[in-house]
Amino acid sequence: VVAAAEELLFFDPQALDSPSRRLKIDGKAGAARSVRCATVPDRGAVLLVGAATGVYLWPIDRSTPEVTFLVSGASRIRGGFNAAVSVGDRLFATHSELGIHEWNLGEPTSGKPRFQSLTDAAKAVRDVEFFDGDLYCSIDDRIIRWPVDDATDRPAHIYTGSDSLITALCPTAAGLFAGNSDGDVLHWPGGRDTEKEVLCRGQKRAAESIWLLSSHGVRRLIFTDTSHRVHAKVLGDSFECNYEAGGQTLRRVEVAPDLIVATTELRDRLICWKPGNPEKPFATIALASLTGRSVQDVCLVSP
Repeated sequence: VVAAAEELLFFDPQALDSPSRRLKIDGKAGAARSVRCATVPDRGAVLLVGAATGVYLWPIDRSTPEVTFLVSGASRIRGGFNAAVSVGDRLFATHSELGIHEWNLGEPTSGKPRFQSLTDAAKAVRDVEFFDGDLYCSIDDRIIRWPVDDATDRPAHIYTGSDSLITALCPTAAGLFAGNSDGDVLHWPGGRDTEKEVLCRGQKRAAESIWLLSSHGVRRLIFTDTSHRVHAKVLGDSFECNYEAGGQTLRRVEVAPDLIVATTELRDRLICWKPGNPEKPFATIALASLTGRSVQDVCLVSP
């Protein structure tokens, strides 16, 4: 699923020549900035579409959102909600201008800011994630972590040590992985929030995506660093392979066991690989010619 400002485009990986569906986004929250797939109690699989001043909860099989969660009083916003997650009966989302917000899924007007003392002066608030009972998000060069049921606005952990803005994060059972605007790939092993490890030193180009993919007992850290390739590094081993993009600079990547999809730096194309064939993409989708708009975000949805 591709979020392209005023549209959602759905593609079948087996037929990528044209979208199978195109849906217009014209709700009160504004144009799309991000999209994620989630499973919500009593609703099943939905899309969480982050927009300028709120989040659309969009059933995958419907042509319009079911609910719009708005931030009251928000105006003159340049960006949008860059990530959203649902946990139980609650929705959490991050926005670099509006900070961290939480809603009750049954009450669209229940939105409230979280951790304002940390976010009010921040330049970048990004990438809320949920893992093993805790929520994570980045605030400038730090990452905060808190139990989902904790309403105190006091983080249980604050991960420090990055030399620049955090641009991607990935919490796992093996610890917390992150990328920053210098392109460094960082790791805080489980139980530590200081003394990070630098797994890869960057070239002053942002690492905007990072994933941990486990297959057949092998754990691969997959990330982008605004270069001409997607990197795949086997943890605990020196082996690394690259998914080559034929000279096109890549910005972000989405990862599934059977598909890897990267967005170009110009946000005009998607480049697709089979995980077992890194040498050459099997498809390229020219989104700009289809929509006249740049790609804001992509998510992979299981059939």
